[in-house]
Amino acid sequence: MVDDAPPLFSVLMPTHNRPDSLAYAIQSVLAQTEQSFELLVVGDGAAPETEAVVKSFSDPRIRWFDFPKAPHFGYANRNLALRSSRGELIAFAADDDLMMPDHLALMRGQFVDPSVALVYGQVLWVSTDGICGPDLTNLFFPEERRQFMARGNTIAASGVVYRASALAERTVWPEDVNGAGDWEIWRRIVLTKGFAAVRYLRLPTCLHFSAKWKNLRDSGFARLTGFIKACETSIWFPAPLRVAIPTGHLEQKVFWDIMCVDPDGWTALIREAAADAVNRLALDRLENLATPDSPPTPPPPPAAPDDGRAEALAVEVQALAIERDAMKMEMEALKRSKSWRWTAPLRQLRRHIGR
Repeated sequence: MVDDAPPLFSVLMPTHNRPDSLAYAIQSVLAQTEQSFELLVVGDGAAPETEAVVKSFSDPRIRWFDFPKAPHFGYANRNLALRSSRGELIAFAADDDLMMPDHLALMRGQFVDPSVALVYGQVLWVSTDGICGPDLTNLFFPEERRQFMARGNTIAASGVVYRASALAERTVWPEDVNGAGDWEIWRRIVLTKGFAAVRYLRLPTCLHFSAKWKNLRDSGFARLTGFIKACETSIWFPAPLRVAIPTGHLEQKVFWDIMCVDPDGWTALIREAAADAVNRLALDRLENLATPDSPPTPPPPPAAPDDGRAEALAVEVQALAIERDAMKMEMEALKRSKSWRWTAPLRQLRRHIGR
């Protein structure tokens, strides 16, 4: 007998031109410890190779929607797919992001309370060269909430799950905007259900990579820029948050290969590393606040050069000393010459005039 019960989650995965990373994104959903889901892969004028990538998976929970390109970011196509979705909870999965294996399971636990309408977790932002840093948006700070509601979104969609019944209909994506459609949805839910219906899962559950079309190392996200700087200037930066990306290799594949070796162990390790990085940055900040008038600690003296520069410098100093002694000898010889004696009255006159 076929089980026709609706899944708990409908995972929306729009895609346009990322057949290279799509397979890893799909695998990260299929590998979830929470298995009650349907995966809606929504082609928005997708590259020709995309369908072959999707159909390489035989899992019946995957549903492929091959739509022509819709305006802007293809929000209209997302609505078309959501009309046939069946899950009680709606999750978002970017075609170039990776879910950690317990992402959906942890989200499920937050919705045990029927009054909860929206849950967001931390997302690990990843630079194009493999440096990670957690987004720390905390809407439970009133000033952050005001900024979020009025100015702009800082929460990556991959880290958000909402209850399908939170709004009047499933087709929630605004089709008349050029971008930031996810932000519009989150704000509508908050305004409709109240902030009491929001929960914040305070640990990383997804990896969010820089979109290919941005062509930016830090995805244009200032907080990731800060983590990159900390990595480059600090000896304490945790090793799990620095993953070497070989030239020509896809970041998603490198991270997926590492994750697959020991999913649970790797997840625990990178979460611990993220917490350590945040704690150390907080410690540095506290020390600076506690001693605002203290001079900065001077950098350690540079190591003695070992490439022959010290020897070359010593030779140059010796040459200058020899040149100085030669000039002194020439001056003494000049003072003993007849021309020096004959021009003595002129030098005396010049000194007299100078007074």
